[in-house]
Amino acid sequence: MKNLAVYLACILILSACKEDEQTADDATLKLSFSHVVGEEPLQLNTARYVNAAGEAYSLSKVRYYISNIRLRNTTTGEVYIEPESYHLVGTESSDVFEISLEKLPIGTYNQLEFAIGVDNSTNTSTDRVGALDPSNDMAWNWNTGYKFLSVEGTYFVTEEESEGLIYHIGGDPNYRKLTYTLGQENLPEVVLSAGNETQVSVRVDVAELFDAPNLVSFQEHAVVMFDPFSEKVADNYASGMFTIDRIK
Repeated sequence: MKNLAVYLACILILSACKEDEQTADDATLKLSFSHVVGEEPLQLNTARYVNAAGEAYSLSKVRYYISNIRLRNTTTGEVYIEPESYHLVGTESSDVFEISLEKLPIGTYNQLEFAIGVDNSTNTSTDRVGALDPSNDMAWNWNTGYKFLSVEGTYFVTEEESEGLIYHIGGDPNYRKLTYTLGQENLPEVVLSAGNETQVSVRVDVAELFDAPNLVSFQEHAVVMFDPFSEKVADNYASGMFTIDRIK
């Protein structure tokens, strides 16, 4: 009889929890990544671009990891940290990629942080699933870990001659955190309210990967992989490649 009473109490508690989950005052945050090259939308395989060094090129692949997404209110100290925060952003089918975070606690945040790459604690665990599944062609092996960014294409040496363009950037030193201060004149705070969706639009300018602070010459660096120059490319994707366009 006593066991039956305990069983019924557990059923009631579980039912209450389920009801709370369905009616919780939670919100949705969408991070939208729009890919461009300078002022033009990114077009894989068809468009021809010119880098800051004056060299013509086209792109066939642009993929990278967004990880460890955090929202912070630097005034109240409130922080939201996405659990298991690993997202593989790829552009094979569209120039826009969305990451949707659901059931977030309501609140107002004046700082957004995410990283390019995979953090040290996970980088050498290539037995994962989902975004980190090695079948995504973004992992080398357990020793060298993941490619944080994979960009491939063609460098046109002349009108008649071309070479492969391969940028596979990984390794713990090239993991980069990007932090954005919000609540400024053109960039409002992220306000998460019950039942509503907030969208953060991130502009990803692939041309910046080859531009600043380190000017990249394809003639000198057509292939960058396990190369000291990888760190300079990582500095570039941490500098001006990702900018927040709009929050609404």
